[in-house]
Amino acid sequence: MKKIAALLKKTTIYIRQHYFPTEQDKAIKKWRADNGDQRLIPVHDLNEDSFVMDVGGFHGDFAAEIYARYSCLINIFEPVPHFVDLMKERFEKNPKIKIFDIGLGGHTSTETISVNQFSSSIYRKVSKDAVEIKIVNIVDWLDENKIEKIDLIKINIEGSEYELLDKFIESPYINRTKEIMIQFHNFFPDAVARMEKIQKKLAETHELSFQYPFIWENWKMKQ
Repeated sequence: MKKIAALLKKTTIYIRQHYFPTEQDKAIKKWRADNGDQRLIPVHDLNEDSFVMDVGGFHGDFAAEIYARYSCLINIFEPVPHFVDLMKERFEKNPKIKIFDIGLGGHTSTETISVNQFSSSIYRKVSKDAVEIKIVNIVDWLDENKIEKIDLIKINIEGSEYELLDKFIESPYINRTKEIMIQFHNFFPDAVARMEKIQKKLAETHELSFQYPFIWENWKMKQ
């Protein structure tokens, strides 16, 4: 019965994507056609002296690719203990990659996160597994650590990006950040309206270098 249900679900998705595609289906198709994972995600204006913040580190694949290309200093923020342990082992011998077992957000709090390999979130239940995590106000963290500039901040935090970006954009750090790479998530309440509001504010200081709605977009500081 489970196999039949899974097959029906797969067939329904196939029919929708090919005959009645949503805007996100179209964006995903274009992203794949443009080979975004290899051609866009890892390509930035960085060097060995650059400082990168990876907010939502997961298994560390993004950090590993960026380090392989640019040998820069990378701070990874990941609140799920299991993922933190995996990355600590992975980057144990690399002093330029630091891992922080916290999430960054718009305010400091303790939250319960639903843990899934690819979509752990505090805003929706994605599995039966859940753990308590610590979220730290991004501006407070930057102040406490005396961060003067950010060459790239990558944000993929399953719905928490909205509050984080609201806080970050209103801080002085927006003018000290060369590139901002964001994955917005459309399951969040009023996602389109909130995304567009953030994009409008970002456009005051940065300009788009690429955009695939609710997949990835990258903003570079205006010259």
